[in-house]
Amino acid sequence: MRIRPSILAVLAACAVASGALGLVADAAEPRRALVSPALRAPLAGDPTAAAAMRDHVAGRLVREHLRLAARHADLRGRRFDRARAARRADAMSARALRRANRTLRAEVRELDVPIPAVMRKIAECESHGDPRAIGGGGAFRGALQFMRSTWASVGGEGDPADAPLEEQLRRGALLMERSGSSPWPVCGA
Repeated sequence: MRIRPSILAVLAACAVASGALGLVADAAEPRRALVSPALRAPLAGDPTAAAAMRDHVAGRLVREHLRLAARHADLRGRRFDRARAARRADAMSARALRRANRTLRAEVRELDVPIPAVMRKIAECESHGDPRAIGGGGAFRGALQFMRSTWASVGGEGDPADAPLEEQLRRGALLMERSGSSPWPVCGA
């Protein structure tokens, strides 16, 4: 089989061009990857494209964590310190951030229930709207006069009388979704 001179010229030109770009393997390093030095250049200060992608994902996870943590603090009626939360999130690995975000997402979903207007009326009837009220010899606590066991059954932690009013009302709304107004036989009627 005879190769035409024009094809030989094209092949020679390609070989010269690829050698000029650094795509031809060096004879001394036959196993070295054929990667152009331009592709090994830093990308936006990162040594590789993979590092840039990891940083992008980590930044997205931190932003999501801060958004969820702020919403969680708001729903629990607590103050949110963004700088402190950002420092803690930056110190976490991507795996730990994903796990923390899953947990926060579940808690926000649990707490983010609308508070029906009737909950404020029940709180006014039960305790005159006082979130620190204690009645029944200490058995009934908070604005909605929760028993500790009932409070725990709707995800509350600690003493209901120590929780902010908004959290008590949200947990009362959860209880009302589950049991109706029967937990408040007098004020829920």
